[in-house]
Amino acid sequence: MSKTLKIIKEYYNLILEYYEEENLLYVKVKPNIDFEYDLSKKIMQDVQDIVGERRHKAIIKMGEYNSSSDGSRKIYAENAYIKKYRLADAFIV
Repeated sequence: MSKTLKIIKEYYNLILEYYEEENLLYVKVKPNIDFEYDLSKKIMQDVQDIVGERRHKAIIKMGEYNSSSDGSRKIYAENAYIKKYRLADAFIV
């Protein structure tokens, strides 16, 4: 990754890194995580707080044996911020 790292936010189960010059959000998800509604909602808000109103790309590196609830997937799919500012997602499993 680049040397233009702006911010890192670490949770018990994932790390958010934002590289400002590249407009790239890198999400590292640890193995065996169940994404529930409340966690997904918090992550979406943190992404918005970190990246701001900038169009950006995201690389999401998933750990093994991760799952997400229907509510969690719906938050991601219907999120107005993601629809407006996310240029592309690359999921790595």
